[in-house]
Amino acid sequence: MSKGKKRRRDLLAIKRIQKNFITRGFTNTARWLNFLYENIKENNPSDYKKDFDDIADAYEKDIKSYGDYPFKCYREIKQIFGSVLAIGPKKRKKLRLLLTDVDPYFQDWIKTQKNLINIANITKEDMNFIAKYYLYSFAYMIAIEGYYESWIKILYYLYYNIISNPISLEKIEILALRDMKNWLISNGIDDVIFEGYKNGHLRNAIAHANFHYNKSTNKMLFIDYHKGVEKYREELSLIDFQDFFQKILIIPDLCAQTIMILRIHDIILKLQK
Repeated sequence: MSKGKKRRRDLLAIKRIQKNFITRGFTNTARWLNFLYENIKENNPSDYKKDFDDIADAYEKDIKSYGDYPFKCYREIKQIFGSVLAIGPKKRKKLRLLLTDVDPYFQDWIKTQKNLINIANITKEDMNFIAKYYLYSFAYMIAIEGYYESWIKILYYLYYNIISNPISLEKIEILALRDMKNWLISNGIDDVIFEGYKNGHLRNAIAHANFHYNKSTNKMLFIDYHKGVEKYREELSLIDFQDFFQKILIIPDLCAQTIMILRIHDIILKLQK
C-alpha cells in the first residue's frame, strides 16, 4: 500500500474515532483528535508523541467530568492496557493477534448493546413502576452475561497473556467470572471494576427467579442460594439497583474507548517512522 493510501486510511480511522467521542460528549478528546487530524492532513510538522499525550490527557479530563467512579475504573483498565503499550512496538503484533482472538466477545458485546438499547427505549414509555423494575432486572442479567462478562474476558485474556504464560481462549471459556475477578485482583487490579457485579449475587438471584417486589417498601428483594444455603439477601430501591446497573455498563464503554485511544497510538507510531 502506498504512503498516500496509508495516510488516507489513517485519517479516516481518526475521523471515525473522533465522531465516536463527539457522540459520547467527550469534547476535549474530540478537539485534540481534530488537531492531530489536521496536522496529518496538511502534512504539518508535529511532535506526534506529544500529540498522543495531549489526546490521552484530554480523555482523562473528559472521564473525570463524569464523576469519581468512572475515573477510578479507568485507572484500573489503563493499567491493563498500559501493560500492552509497555510490550513495545516489536511485540505489538502479538496484541493485534490477541484482539483478533477475542473478536467473538466483541460481537457478543455489540449484540447485547443493541438489545439493551431496545430495552431502554421501552422503559422510556409510560411504564408501570413495578414492571419497569422487573424489566431492569432482566436487562441487568443480560448486561452481565453478554456485555460485562465479555469485556472482563477480554481484559483477563490480554493481561494474562502479557504478564504471565500464554493462555488459550478454550481455557477462558471454562473459567467463572469470579475466578477471573480473583486472578485480576491478585495481580494488582483494584476490585472497583467489579462493584456492579456484586460477586455474582444479583445475577444469580435474577437468573434463578429468587427476587420479588415488596409493595410495602417499594423495593425489590434479591436472594442468592448456593446448594440450598442462603449466601446473599438484599432489598434495593430502583435507584440503588440502577446504580449497580450503571456500574456494569461503564466498564465495557471505558474498555472500548481505551482501545480507540490505543488505535491512535498505533497510528502515531507509524507516523514517527
